[in-house]
Amino acid sequence: MSNHINYHGFFEAYLNGIAKSVDPRNEIKINSKKRNIDNISTAWQQVGQSLSSSMSKVSSRVDA
Repeated sequence: MSNHINYHGFFEAYLNGIAKSVDPRNEIKINSKKRNIDNISTAWQQVGQSLSSSMSKVSSRVDA
């Protein structure tokens, strides 16, 4: 990876878009000092957790 294209801002905006569409209270911050793949995977984990918690809330409403 010789060319340093900064996708950090794009990923942060993209993930926040997904997270906020699931729940407007969600906010994902990728650490701007450490712009590496760990932050992106952590952000994806946060999206996954918020998606699964929202899905379980939705399914529990349906079951009720």
